[in-house]
Amino acid sequence: AKLSEPALRRSLDLFNQALLQDPALARAYAGIADAWCNLADDWVAPDDAYPRAKGAAERALQREPELAEAITSLGKVLGWHEWKFADAEVQLAKAVALAPNYAEAHYVHGTILPSVGRLHDAIETMRKALVLDPLSVHYSEWLARFLLYDGDNDAAIAQGERTMEMDEICHRAQHYVAAAHLAKGDPRTALTWFRRAQSLERAPRAWDAFIVRALAVLGQRDEAAAILARLEEESRRQYLRGEIVATGYAAMGDLDNAFASLERAYQARSAGLLYLKVDPAYASLRGDPRYDDLVKRIGLT
Repeated sequence: AKLSEPALRRSLDLFNQALLQDPALARAYAGIADAWCNLADDWVAPDDAYPRAKGAAERALQREPELAEAITSLGKVLGWHEWKFADAEVQLAKAVALAPNYAEAHYVHGTILPSVGRLHDAIETMRKALVLDPLSVHYSEWLARFLLYDGDNDAAIAQGERTMEMDEICHRAQHYVAAAHLAKGDPRTALTWFRRAQSLERAPRAWDAFIVRALAVLGQRDEAAAILARLEEESRRQYLRGEIVATGYAAMGDLDNAFASLERAYQARSAGLLYLKVDPAYASLRGDPRYDDLVKRIGLT
């Protein structure tokens, strides 16, 4: 499935139409839950989207208590938004046990593991999801992301390129390739990839902050500052992911604004905060007491 805002909103319409035909259709509620989870963070404020997802998942489970899809959606909300990592793991283990070949349950379990200090297990779990569904662009880009977090930059680039062979306009894969080049000390190549990713129609605007990371290293601070000023202005009018905007400020050495942006993300319970300890984009913040405080409040181990 293409994870773009129009496609996700279309899927919501289709699931709602299915419920008009059959109000007891548990799978339609599970589909609605999933669509809201995928709209959350990048297109809809988390505290608007995730409660809708949870409500739909619970309605599915009232009708079909052992529906792995709905249990998986519930696991997403518990882990990504409510930060109840132990509860999320229980639900996801149950989903995997009920449907061992359901790739999505393995994938979601993988997304939770780095927040409890198990990045290597997360990589293996994401590989398992990909074995079950080898054509999933989504699982492939997540594997690239976790390889980047593990510092395996060449593997992250290779996985990102494999993802783009499946979907050449996968903006996330291009970002992870860019970030891996940046980590390897090649900001020019990184800048090319970041710009290319953000020229795509389906790229969320907040991700422009990643361009700043390369510009800052290249000393192009005026353009970098202009991007951040525009994002600040836009975030007053619509929800933008604060933890992503924070990476731009961190790259510029503006720690006060970086932490102010992270605090906005914390108040909105943005899912990206799960990776605060593993994403190299936050490395420059890690010596600051505000960083330790935030890690503790999120409950990361």
